[in-house]
Amino acid sequence: MVKTTGVKFARIHAKAVYPPVSAWEFEHLKSERVIQERLQRSTIYIIVQRPMLWFDNVYPGNGKIQFDITEGSEKIIHCILDLGEVFNLSVNEAIEFRVEFHRDAPQDGPPYRNVAGIRVFKEDQFLVWWSPQKLLFESTTRGLPLLGAGDMDAFTDYEVQYIGQAFSQTVWDRLTGHTPLQSALTLGKAKGQGHCNPALEIGLITLEISGVEEIFIDTALPFLLPEGTTPVYHHFEIYPPDPRCLAFYSPWMRQGDPEATNELEAMLIRMFEPTWNKIKYKSYPNIKNGARSKGYTMSSLALDDFPFRLKDTSGEEPLMDA
Repeated sequence: MVKTTGVKFARIHAKAVYPPVSAWEFEHLKSERVIQERLQRSTIYIIVQRPMLWFDNVYPGNGKIQFDITEGSEKIIHCILDLGEVFNLSVNEAIEFRVEFHRDAPQDGPPYRNVAGIRVFKEDQFLVWWSPQKLLFESTTRGLPLLGAGDMDAFTDYEVQYIGQAFSQTVWDRLTGHTPLQSALTLGKAKGQGHCNPALEIGLITLEISGVEEIFIDTALPFLLPEGTTPVYHHFEIYPPDPRCLAFYSPWMRQGDPEATNELEAMLIRMFEPTWNKIKYKSYPNIKNGARSKGYTMSSLALDDFPFRLKDTSGEEPLMDA
C-alpha cells in the first residue's frame, strides 16, 4: 500500500471573442446577428478606456483602400488593404464601401478624414464592418492581410474600468441599465483628442472561457505558492489506487461551469482593482463558489487571441506579472 498527498492547480484558458467595441459602437452594432452570436459565448466582460482611434486619409482605388490609423498623437499606422484578396474577388467583380463618421459634417472626399467605420458591400449585400480596433484585431488574430507601416502594437493598451460576468444572461442584456457603465460614461473624462465624449472611448472587451487545464502536484516534491495561499491537500492511495486517487486525476471544473466564471472574474478584479467595482475580492483566492470550493489550491490564467495590453489606473500591467 502506497499513500501520497497531492494538490491541484487550475489554469483557466480564455480568449477574446470580438475586438474592443466602444459604447457608441456597441449601441449601433448590438442588434447585428454575428455580434450576438459571438457575445453569446462570453461570460466575462471588461469595460475599458483608451483614446479614440479613427481612420484618416481614407482613399479607395483599384480594389484597395489606403488609410491611416491614428488617435491624434504622433503615433500613426499607414495601411493598405487589398479587398480583392480579402474577399477572393475575381477581376470583374466590383465592391462598394461606405464610410461612417462620428460627426454629421459632410465630406466631399476622397480622401476622407476622421472616419469612424468602414462598411463593405457586394451588389448591395453587406460583407463586413470595420472599426480601427476591429481591423487591427483581425489582422493580428484572424490573418487579415493588412499591410501596415508603423508600430502595429501602438494602439493595444486599454485602462480597465470595470470587470463583470454575464453567465446567466447575455452581455447586451447585462449591460442594459448597467450602473458602472453609466458612471464611466457620465463621470469619466475623455483621454483622447478632438472630442469630449467618453462614449467614444469607453469600450467593451468580452472573454470566453475556452478550457480548464489541471496541474497535479505531488507534495513530496517542493512547490511554491503565492504568499497567503493555503494548500488544499488531498490524501489517497496510489497503489493499489483507491477511488480518491481516481477522483483526484479526474476533471473537477470545466469551461462551462459557473465556478470557472466566478474564479476568472474574481482573479481579474483582484489584479486590476477597477475603479467602478465595489467588491475588490481582497481575500482572493478564498471566494465563494470558485476554484477552491472545487478542491483546487489556486488558479492561473492563460489568454489566447488577446492582442491587448490591459492596464490598471496607475498604468501598471498586472497580467504581465501573473
